[in-house]
Amino acid sequence: VTISAPPALAANFLTAPLVDLHTRNPNLTIRIVGEARTASLERSEADIAIRLSRPEDGDVTIVNLGETPFRLYARPAYLVTTREADWRFVGYDGPVGRAPQQTALEEYAAGRPISFQASSVELQQIAARAGAGIAALPDFMAAKDAELVPVFSDQILVSRSIWLVVHSDLKR
Repeated sequence: VTISAPPALAANFLTAPLVDLHTRNPNLTIRIVGEARTASLERSEADIAIRLSRPEDGDVTIVNLGETPFRLYARPAYLVTTREADWRFVGYDGPVGRAPQQTALEEYAAGRPISFQASSVELQQIAARAGAGIAALPDFMAAKDAELVPVFSDQILVSRSIWLVVHSDLKR
């Protein structure tokens, strides 16, 4: 079984339960592919896909698995030593630059610079941890990071739906 998922979701949510599944079913071969791009179920690039965007076409069965909130996170020292007017932001570059959390980050920044760009949420987390600025990170990653704090603990920047997608012929 090949499962495609965004790398952060694969690492934080899928790998441990899939190892447990494999332990209970040793004849099952599991291949997990952490990738930012969307794997094609029609071309058999994956049997199951976990996505943060709901597919709009194709002969697929779609199940909403839940939501993941994104908040603004930074090093505590950054927030103490930097005036809000001088805040800098850490965001995406490249094709994922139009992700909903990036759009919300740009709206929040309101003209202040997104001065550090990275192609993955994992790199953005590391940059925020190193003091590059404020990043829009999913709670499932950043809330357990001892070196980061939410900028506003009671404010969700954006919430993303998590979708399980299988080709309708394989849903059994």
